[in-house]
Formats: sequence, structure tokens, C-alpha cells
Amino acid sequence: MNKSISKGWDNHEDSFEETLRREMLKYKGLYHLLQEDQKELNKSYYKVLERNKELVELNELLQKSNRKLMKEKV
Repeated sequence: MNKSISKGWDNHEDSFEETLRREMLKYKGLYHLLQEDQKELNKSYYKVLERNKELVELNELLQKSNRKLMKEKV
């Protein structure tokens, strides 16, 4: 009997293909985890952009109000 055939199923755990399959599964899981992280980062980024817009508008309003008060004092 052929030496590789005689080992049969008992040898599959140490095969190159099995090692490669395990590595692919590990990186597939990591890839999906990174995708989820990217989604959350995008959500946070757009929340920060929106808050920044609100603060810029508030700052403009305060500056306008401050200029008006300064004119009234003069």
C-alpha cells in the first residue's frame, strides 16, 4: 500500500492544506472583525462631523452677538 494512503485520515491534521485552511479561517475572522471596526469608526466620524458643524454654527452666532453688543457699547 502507498505510504501516503496508509496514513489516510490520521494524517489530515498535519497536511499543508489543513494548515492553510486554518490560516484562512483565522484571517477571514480577522477581516470581518476589521470590517465591523471600520463601520463603527465611520459612524463615529460622521457624528463628530455633525457635532463640529453644530459648534461652528454656535460659534458664528456668538461672534455675531458679540459684535452687536460691542457696537451698542460704542
